[in-house]
Amino acid sequence: RPTTSGKYYMIEKGRSTWGRDWSSVEGSVLCHSCFDRFKRRGTLERCPKEEKAGPSRCEYEGCAKPEESSRFHVIDAARTSGGQDWTPVAGKVLCNACFDRYKRRGTLERASQ
Repeated sequence: RPTTSGKYYMIEKGRSTWGRDWSSVEGSVLCHSCFDRFKRRGTLERCPKEEKAGPSRCEYEGCAKPEESSRFHVIDAARTSGGQDWTPVAGKVLCNACFDRYKRRGTLERASQ
């Protein structure tokens, strides 16, 4: 039983609210998140993560974790984020950490190097 939800729902026999068949979870106690998921989709299964579309590796050779990022950015030469000149890295793929570093400092070099 999860302990992070402040609200729990006991699913009683014969429940038919929101046009769902609740018989598969009768007698269960659901946290708010699970209750809401079942109410919306009729299942407790989470949506599978979609296959990554697009690049999934940072092209900066000095990147500490080139395949471990929540997001990868394809750099457009016309980008102006952070007031930086992005033409030196135009066309490259950067992980979120390298992208943020370049946006803040205008370089991919780490400060500790």
